[in-house]
Amino acid sequence: PLSATVQSFFGRVLYRARRYDDATVHLNRAIELDPQAPARAYRRLADVYAAVGKYDEALTFLEKEARIDGRSGGASHTTRAARVQALMGNRDEAIEMLNELRGANPHELAMAYTALGDYDEAFRLLFGIIDEPSFDVYVKTDPAFDRLHADPRWQEVLRRMHYPPE
Repeated sequence: PLSATVQSFFGRVLYRARRYDDATVHLNRAIELDPQAPARAYRRLADVYAAVGKYDEALTFLEKEARIDGRSGGASHTTRAARVQALMGNRDEAIEMLNELRGANPHELAMAYTALGDYDEAFRLLFGIIDEPSFDVYVKTDPAFDRLHADPRWQEVLRRMHYPPE
């Protein structure tokens, strides 16, 4: 209960289980325990707020993380912020941000393109990295990819990750 890292990771597990209220409690606890380095709790809290449609709050937490990390340009230069802009319906702004982030993490880019509704690009990115050893094995449970589950290509993602079909 006194570890910011454990609270943050548990908050992420609850987010992936779609238990957003519980996730918020643990992520806020992580920040309370260690406001300067809470094991990505600000980013994770932004994901939770984006999932429940609280986009302004999500952007606020992304900005806090950017300040703590000392990133120039703040959150506006992140794939997660582009994803939130897409979810807000700010398509042009999200695309502009993504065009500036072409070399960014392909997994996070795929999340943003999913939010934009550009499933072809999201799957292109996922298929491009799916066989890499560092690929996120939690992609199946990440709410950011829920929109892709109805697409037949999702079954190929699961097959290549050695998961059973849904």
